[in-house]
Amino acid sequence: MMPSSPASWNRPCGSTRLTPPIAERLPHAPRAITSRSPWRWRSRLWPSTRPRNTRSSRPFLRAGAQRSSAAEAAAVADPYARHHSIRGAELRDAAVIADLVRLAFAAQSRQTNPPSSALQETAATIADHLARGGGAVLESDGAIVGVVLWAEEDGALYIGRLSVDPEQRRQGIARALMDEAEREARRRGLTRMTLGVRLELEENRRLFRSCGFEDAVLKSHEGFSEPTWVLMERRLT
Repeated sequence: MMPSSPASWNRPCGSTRLTPPIAERLPHAPRAITSRSPWRWRSRLWPSTRPRNTRSSRPFLRAGAQRSSAAEAAAVADPYARHHSIRGAELRDAAVIADLVRLAFAAQSRQTNPPSSALQETAATIADHLARGGGAVLESDGAIVGVVLWAEEDGALYIGRLSVDPEQRRQGIARALMDEAEREARRRGLTRMTLGVRLELEENRRLFRSCGFEDAVLKSHEGFSEPTWVLMERRLT
């Protein structure tokens, strides 16, 4: 909101310099009927001296205002789009990605048994992931706040280590990264995407279901007799 205006700002023609009456600037135009107050010069002109294009310009002014309002509404509807960008993960990002993965998996809604191997990621292991497959990062004002890794396995694009900075969650970042993974699968000509998720993490499973994934195979970690995770699959059409 702008600060309160000085009283002189409310004057029709400004505070110190007056605009000459339109009638005086038009050749052969009738004289304006003036009053004692110079501030009413414009309002006392005869209708015939009013510029013809004043009325016709209004639709253009309204259209400009509508375009401005639409742009402002779009910024409000998607407040982070202006500052967020997705790009391919690079080897120079390995250390930052490793820190983010450990942070995100440590902040999961529930502790898993056995603990996730993601908690042991290092710059070296992330660099190995990138060399074998690839991935994408989402940056906010230049800082990496989201990551997803992928690799081709059994004719599908396997998605792993989807991680979002805990302070940046519930802003659509995870879904944006999943959309990027889908684009990567299509670029490679693959028709399936797969991922693994712990059975305890129902919130994560709901997210992946909303992205089109379905439970495919129940699996268990070494040393466990009962299933501990599920392989989910999505077929691309």
